[in-house]
This record gives sequence, structure tokens and C-alpha cells, in this order.
Amino acid sequence: IGDEALASHADPGCLTILYNDEMEGLEIRSKQGKWFNVRPAPDSFIVNLGDSMKAWSNGRYRSADHRVVYRGWMNRISLPFFITPPLDAQIWAPQELVDENNPRRYKSFMFSQFLNGFKNTEAINGELPNAIELLEGM
Repeated sequence: IGDEALASHADPGCLTILYNDEMEGLEIRSKQGKWFNVRPAPDSFIVNLGDSMKAWSNGRYRSADHRVVYRGWMNRISLPFFITPPLDAQIWAPQELVDENNPRRYKSFMFSQFLNGFKNTEAINGELPNAIELLEGM
């Protein structure tokens, strides 16, 4: 991966709560595609939305593309807590979020199948393909 310790990706679940020590390395991608360093703040957590929440919200909420860049001078410690749907959950935006101005953006999917696809995806040029975008458009 080169300078990246973890290829860019969005988490497959609903929510990730991350404790990060004082070492930098986590970067978040903006809508415009630019990477920004996330500076750790003492006694705080970083909260990222995942692709399942993006699909459940019919795209109203954006999942966070992120990566970890190796800085080299010290070890970095982070502790993630992943909140995910049950494996047998069918992910589908509720009808209240779908109308003629906001058509359904994602096909229905079983979380276990989506998770298996995420686990079996290989990074290409340091990026994991965004699996949720494969479900966009019905």
C-alpha cells in the first residue's frame, strides 16, 4: 500500500466510534475528493457513518471515506467500535424517505452478503472499491 497503512474505504456497518491516541494518521476524504488529516483531540471519539446507514437513509447521510497514512515516527493506536445491523438484516430505505423527488437510490441487500463482499474486496491503487455504489440505481 506504500504510505498507506489502511487502504481508503467506507465502513460497511451503520456507525463506527473510534478512539484514537495522540498520533495522527487518520484521513477523511471530502465530497470534492481531497484528503484531510484528522487531528486527534484528547479525551474524544471520532464518529463515522457507514455504508449501511447511507443505504438506509436513501443517501441522505453520507458514509465517510477514510484511510490511515503511515507517519513512521511512532506506533499509532486506535480502538474502533463498530455498530452493525444483524447479519440477516435486509437493508432497504423506508418508504418515508422515497418519493418522486427522492427516488430509491440503492437496491435492497442482505447485510451478511454486503459484509462478505466488503471482506473479499481487494484494494486497487490503494483504494477499496466503494461497494455501496455498486448497488446504486435499480
